[in-house]
Amino acid sequence: MDMSNNTDLLGSTSADFMEFAGLYRWLINNLSESMSRESQKYGLSFDQFLVMHEIQNANNETTNSALADKMQVSRSAISRQCRSLRKMAFIAEQSDENDQRIRRVHLTEKGLEVYRHLLFYYVDLYKDLQNEIGQDTVGATIDQSKKIFGRMASMNMDRPEAK
Repeated sequence: MDMSNNTDLLGSTSADFMEFAGLYRWLINNLSESMSRESQKYGLSFDQFLVMHEIQNANNETTNSALADKMQVSRSAISRQCRSLRKMAFIAEQSDENDQRIRRVHLTEKGLEVYRHLLFYYVDLYKDLQNEIGQDTVGATIDQSKKIFGRMASMNMDRPEAK
């Protein structure tokens, strides 16, 4: 194989990858901060809003373990989030009546009120995005992002370690 072709290929591919990596870094660093702007008015991060959303979606009948599995994060990460939400009185825990070892979490009235406000805010923000950029474009971008990041993750898991 001609080394100049390999260098050209690697150079172009490397630049494309670094642009992809830069987009990833921007999403992690900036989008989370931007999305947290409204929730911070209540002392919440956007991630904590997402925890509240999962609790609400489970009809207020879920556990920390179930939340961790659903959100694909560690149990300790969910425990920290829930501890903080409990301190702010947005969620409460209750022992299962059949098994006292199981602690179910639910939104409090205060938590439900904050959750509903934030949900309407974020849905309205999303509708504005769809109106500005176009519903088809937003939908296609979401579908393509799921495909790209999902495939990248699965390919990385299946790939042998570097030599």
